Formats: sequence, C-alpha cells, structure tokens
Amino acid sequence: MVNKLEEGWVDIVTRTRTNTIAANSDNERKDIFSFDKWDYKKHKYVYAIMPSTARRLIKFSQELMSKNYQLGQFTCNQITHFCLDELASLISSDKKANFQNLLNRIRKEKDNLKVYVFKLVKCIYDLNSPDLNSIVNLREDIQIGKICDLLNDNALLDWTSLEMPNFINQNSTFIAVKVYGKSDMDNFSKAIVEAQQFMNLINYFGRYFQGEMEPIHVLSNVENNDRQNINRYLIMDEKDGWSSHNGFNDKQNLGFLTLNQQLIDKIRRLINLSQNNELFTRVEQSVNWLGKSLIENNYSDRLLDTMIAFECVAEHKNKYVGIVEQLTNFVTYILGTNDKTLLKEKINHIYSTRSKIVHNGFSGVTGEEYWDLYGLVSKLVNELLKNPTLDDNIWNKANNI
Repeated sequence: MVNKLEEGWVDIVTRTRTNTIAANSDNERKDIFSFDKWDYKKHKYVYAIMPSTARRLIKFSQELMSKNYQLGQFTCNQITHFCLDELASLISSDKKANFQNLLNRIRKEKDNLKVYVFKLVKCIYDLNSPDLNSIVNLREDIQIGKICDLLNDNALLDWTSLEMPNFINQNSTFIAVKVYGKSDMDNFSKAIVEAQQFMNLINYFGRYFQGEMEPIHVLSNVENNDRQNINRYLIMDEKDGWSSHNGFNDKQNLGFLTLNQQLIDKIRRLINLSQNNELFTRVEQSVNWLGKSLIENNYSDRLLDTMIAFECVAEHKNKYVGIVEQLTNFVTYILGTNDKTLLKEKINHIYSTRSKIVHNGFSGVTGEEYWDLYGLVSKLVNELLKNPTLDDNIWNKANNI
C-alpha cells in the first residue's frame, strides 16, 4: 500500500519535471527559482524548482525526518539536499520516482560526512560576551568559532601536525559546515552557500542592532583575503589624462560587526520559528536576501535582492490578486498606511524597476531607491518577528479572502 510520503515524493518529482521543462523551453524565462542546477556543457537546467514546489519539498523533508526511517543524524536541510541530488538523477535520466531508492540514497550518506571550514572576513568574535561559548552551534550542521576549537570539536585531534595555509590565523573567526557527499565542487558549493546564508542572517541582525557596519563575508578567494571591498580601476579625465586608482565601495571603513550572544539568540529564534511554519520559513528567506543585499557591490543587484526579500514574505500564489496588489495589501495589513493609492504607486514603480533590471539589464538604481525599499521590507520582517503566533493564513487575511 502506497503511503503519503511515497505519494508526496512522486508529486514532487512530477512537479520538478514540469518546472524544469518550462525553464528550458523558454530562453527568455526569468523566473526566480528556489532551487536550480545548471548544466554548463548542455546549456540547460538539470532541474529548476519553483517556490511552490520547493515548499512541498521542504515540508516533505520535515515529514521524512519525523517518521521512523532512522535518519536522525541528518538535518532537514541536509535531507532536502539529498532529495535534490536524487531529483537531478531522475530528471537527467527520465527515470520514474521511487521512494525506496530515495531512502537508500539518504542512508548511504551517513558514512560520507565532510566538514568544510571557511574563514570569516570582517568579523569580531566577542568571547567576552556573556554566555558565548568558544564554539557556537547555529544549527546541528553549522558552527562558528576559533580554528583550534573547531578542529578539535570535529575530531581532527591531530590537526597540530597539519601545515596550515597562509590565510589561517588562530585569532580569526571561522565557520564549519557539515555536508554529506563526495569531496567535489558540488559539495564545496553547497557548503559555501550554507555558510554565506548564515552570514547573511548575521549581517541583517547586526545592522539592526549595531548600526551600519561592514558586512561579514565568507572567504572563498584566498588571494583577495581581507580586501574584498577594494576596486582597482583606471579613469580618464579630459584635463589630466589616464590615472590609476583604488576605489572603496560604500561599505568600506565602517567598523566591523561584532558577533555576540544577542545576534546568536536572534538567529536561533528565527530558525526555531521557521520549523513547520511556512510564514516564518519565508521570513527566514527574506532575512537571507536582505543580508545578501548588504554585500552586493552595486545598487541594481542590491535592489533586486531586496525585491526578492519583499516577495518572499509578502507574496503568496493567488490567481485572483496580482503581485503588486498583493504586496500593497500585505504592507497595508502589517504596517498600515495613510494613503493606499500612493503606496500602490510606489510599489508599482519599484516592481517596474525590478523588471527592467531582470529583463533589460537596467543599472541606474540609486542608493536612495535601494535604502528606501530595504527600510520598508525590514520593517515588515521586524513586525512579523514581534508576533510569533502568526500563522500561514496571514496572506488570505491581507487580501481579504
């Protein structure tokens, strides 16, 4: 007899196939996928998963963990990635979905743990913060701390015999990410994406509580080291001719963000709220995109990231209400407004700018436009975080359905 999880897996595979076919059949398609994998040799998507399918996949992973399949050593996020690996295999080979094959794939990974350790750039680790341990567990598979503590905690007891790379400094802060799978580029990419997503959360809350600080980066290019905000360029002036310059973007020399217990607590609370709750899962996604916008090097990319953050939290699939109307309704419902017509015009202008960036490569976004939108979405997120009892019916209430 087929159980609900087996049916759910078949449904996810079917939806992923449909999403991927649609993505590959339209070269002009500019959908923002929750998960995707691109085949650079064949110039097409291996899989492309729309947000609605992604939500089903995450819920499926949560339910799979809760059943008696002896998968307790894995996190929900890791199981989701195993499912994505299985989807890549199924879509590329056109095989049928098989729930038992998925379970077998997941169980094989239990002896294939890798721990990636990355240096964090522009981060002060406040060991004097009350109750802040030498190692902070942000999630079961994510740790932050000093390099010696992280290596010891991850059973590398003979690490002192290792020849450390030049960028290793025992006083620097590092992040350790546990990933199951081969030591290949795909797993490296997974690990660094996971690491930077947590830095995005830290950067968002850091800005909120500590003011304007340089955002933390995950050091993925050793040659750049701590000078990631420096741009070297030539400029030609009609009077003085060509000259060489070092330019600093607007994030430079603001002071470093301090990783303390307050930030750790905020991130853990958000992660806990997002468990089995679609609204706060989307709030977490929104915070991730807001934090990501802070490390972008131009305002067009920043505004696009912030618009994605806006849509993550305020838009919900609804064939009866247009997206601009949904965004307007959500802001009105959560924050209120003195003039809904004016608010709608403002959001319509922002959405139009977003479309120009995506479809036409528009690069004329100003700092004022970005910070104005960032402030609006940040207010939405912070208001939602004040109300942890809110449920997934909030979008229907906002749209009066």
